[in-house]
Amino acid sequence: MSPVMKRLAVVGLMALTLGACDFGLLMTPDPADPGDTVTVTNSPDGPTCNVPEVPKAAPAATGGVPVGVFALSSFVLDEPPDVTVVQTDDDGFFSADITAPDHPGQHLVLAQCDFTDQAPVDVIKRVTTAAEPVDEDGVIIDSLTVTQDPLSIALSDDSVEEGDEVVATFNQCKDENDFDLFEELPDPEELATDFPDLEVFLDGEHVTTIAGSERYPTGTVDVPVTLDEVGEHEITGVCTYQTFAFDFEKFVELINGGEIGSLSADAGAAAIDPSEYPVHLGDDPTTEEDETVATWDDATTEAAATVTVTAAEVEDTSAPAPAAPAEPAPVQPTFTG
Repeated sequence: MSPVMKRLAVVGLMALTLGACDFGLLMTPDPADPGDTVTVTNSPDGPTCNVPEVPKAAPAATGGVPVGVFALSSFVLDEPPDVTVVQTDDDGFFSADITAPDHPGQHLVLAQCDFTDQAPVDVIKRVTTAAEPVDEDGVIIDSLTVTQDPLSIALSDDSVEEGDEVVATFNQCKDENDFDLFEELPDPEELATDFPDLEVFLDGEHVTTIAGSERYPTGTVDVPVTLDEVGEHEITGVCTYQTFAFDFEKFVELINGGEIGSLSADAGAAAIDPSEYPVHLGDDPTTEEDETVATWDDATTEAAATVTVTAAEVEDTSAPAPAAPAEPAPVQPTFTG
């Protein structure tokens, strides 16, 4: 079994040992901008938390059960997640506000019913390290999409003389969140180092490429462009970044249907080819029995701005013409009496 399939099996174990795993949450807004406040509820027609006839003791609450809602951006947990704890009503419905993660792409959102303080910290860590199962009331999961900031361009000047330089300032796009699964690939180099690259063009002609050095860069990039021809010119930036799509609904179906083992089949491992895109995780996507649950690919975002170039003023260095000689003043007649 490949490391990727082992990691997916661990994730499946996590879902199973946390209890009955259901799919389906309502999130507003979705997609969300980085740092947005997102309201998470369970759908009126979807799964609810199980509320016993005699309510369990819950701090500062009566009726219902406590539910912990949190987002996960990685299947490799280094720190415990931030959890919002709310109380369900008597029918098992709840509403909680969480903060959207900073990285663009998908993020896993979990609502853990019958929540305890140890649930997200100890339970998940114990499960992801293959410790003993933990009997919990239930978990509802779904994915939240965080938007990619569009590429932007700002010019140091939008009107210059021919031969002058303009500095184009671009923000940096980011790779989409892939839950750190690329770290588990048999040969992770291609995916793990596929950082966002910025290509800059002048009137469609390539000027330079700024190679990325990290998955989630921040700040801006300055690109000087020299303009030699009179007229209007377009400076364009194109940022290429890595995308990742995870089919959580299919994944939950495989878990609850007892078919999670199919992800560890030889066909699934053979489908991983880090040397070119798209890269599929799961069975061969060309077959009728498509069990692909994850795909890496590429996408682009671009921005453009126009610069007007005028002819440079030519300084007149010729010698001035000599001044014409002054005309003699006319002699005024004199009269004598």
